[in-house]
Amino acid sequence: MSVFQLFSFCPGHRLLRALVAISLANLCYLRIWDVLLHHPEHNYLAATPYNPVDYAAAIIGEGLLAAGLYFVIQAAWQRDRRWLRAIAMLAVLVVFLLPLDFVRRSSGLTFEGVGGSNRYLLIIGVSVGLLLAALVFRQRFYAVLFWLLAILSPYAAVNLAYAVANVAFPGKESLRAQLSGKAVEPGYVAKNRVIWIIFDEWDQAAIFDRRPAGVKLPVLDEFVKQSVVATQAFPPAGNTLMSLPALLTGRPVSAAEGRGDSELRLKYEGDNEWRDFRSSDNIIIEMLRAGKKVAVLGWCHPYGRILPASPNLTARSWGFPSSQGFRRSNVVSAVAAQYGFLALPRYGRMMTRDLYTEMQAAAVVAVADSSIDFIFLHIGIPHTPGIYDPAEHRLSPARRSNTAGYYGNLALADKTLGELSAEVGKAGLRATTAFMLTSDHWWRASPWCESAPDYRVPLIIRAENDGQAARVEAPLCTVQLPELVCRMLDGTVFDTAGVVKWLDQKHGPVPVGYIRGVAQWPKPSAASAQAQALSRSTGMRPPEPVSPR
Repeated sequence: MSVFQLFSFCPGHRLLRALVAISLANLCYLRIWDVLLHHPEHNYLAATPYNPVDYAAAIIGEGLLAAGLYFVIQAAWQRDRRWLRAIAMLAVLVVFLLPLDFVRRSSGLTFEGVGGSNRYLLIIGVSVGLLLAALVFRQRFYAVLFWLLAILSPYAAVNLAYAVANVAFPGKESLRAQLSGKAVEPGYVAKNRVIWIIFDEWDQAAIFDRRPAGVKLPVLDEFVKQSVVATQAFPPAGNTLMSLPALLTGRPVSAAEGRGDSELRLKYEGDNEWRDFRSSDNIIIEMLRAGKKVAVLGWCHPYGRILPASPNLTARSWGFPSSQGFRRSNVVSAVAAQYGFLALPRYGRMMTRDLYTEMQAAAVVAVADSSIDFIFLHIGIPHTPGIYDPAEHRLSPARRSNTAGYYGNLALADKTLGELSAEVGKAGLRATTAFMLTSDHWWRASPWCESAPDYRVPLIIRAENDGQAARVEAPLCTVQLPELVCRMLDGTVFDTAGVVKWLDQKHGPVPVGYIRGVAQWPKPSAASAQAQALSRSTGMRPPEPVSPR
């Protein structure tokens, strides 16, 4: 029995073809639906909340794709023209690879091999396997495939219904809380300035201990000669969603979730209650209350929505790169962009490149503004995908393996630091500006992460006055850095000796591991034993055992 005979048994076989078409189109649109509907933080991670244009474009785009697929499937019923039927069946098979690739991405089936990433070999292997199955089993293969697609067609109705609901009842962006206070006077010049840079997934081992000989970081190497370097710094969490609020509040976070467009719900270590980040004190609010002028620029977290409005605060976010690329002001361009998002392998890298370019331009302006006391920059590199070609010294969305892409982005982070530092110098602000460099978490996809995980992140602090080099070997957690920022801004800590003394006083219990990104803290007795062992081996005085807040 052929696939055509199997379908012809049903009086509504044309309806079945339509169901197959809409089901296949819906499966091809899984990446779009994942961003718009199914990702748990889909609106939170967006630079601006999604609007009816985004959902209408998805509805129209899926409908147009389904209509095209319907005519392709119709061509598969051409009994007189076998060449047309063969081309149509091959086209269906090729289109079917799109949702299969989404499944591959979602399940993490990407691996490294000799000479780079082998994910395309995996795709080719699956493609050849399906083609062989189609050639060997022919009608039976397509019968199973088409009936399977028809059975899955109700899922398309669910996605379309959700999209229609979002078009008919669009959400409204939450209003920012207002923080009382007067704007700084015109001509105000900051006495002490701190630029705190979080390079996303910047890794201590990759930069210092395991850096390949071919990876050149000249700016950082020179920076280290003028800075305090903590060699045993650990982040407060293993992912961005938890680590950034922990760094801003100075409190370890054990759970985090984005709700709506601007609600970040947190569970702090030792506290089982969910709390809204907007109701928590943090370093930004503390600086604003003290009458300081602050700039916050970053990606992923919507800093412009979760931080209060203030005449002394500039807060802007670029969202999550992979979810921003198809957002347009009108439906026609949005549909075209969504098709590019689905079909072009480099589309996500192009968006990451463009978002980096926009953010770096804004950061250059901020660091050269003498009226800004505190600048917090959360920069999305060296986190992959790779967007920089170090050999050509230029941004490039060309495909690279995860490892090559990371090291390329590491060179881009070095270039970024050089540009920001140079702008501070050009503005004549070097004598009043301190730099603090660290990361939200380690390189989680490093070649050594599975066999010998190294959770350390860099912590490099260049004081504003002397620029002398020093090393701090004691283990510490970067969750305590907001206090140091306050001391540097009020002038209590202003030179290398002061930074070293502060870090020496604050070293102590650090996470002993991370489970699904959540830091695992030692028990007080274990922390005390760890500190005593450290004292014997380094000669440093042990800190008082404390439990994380």
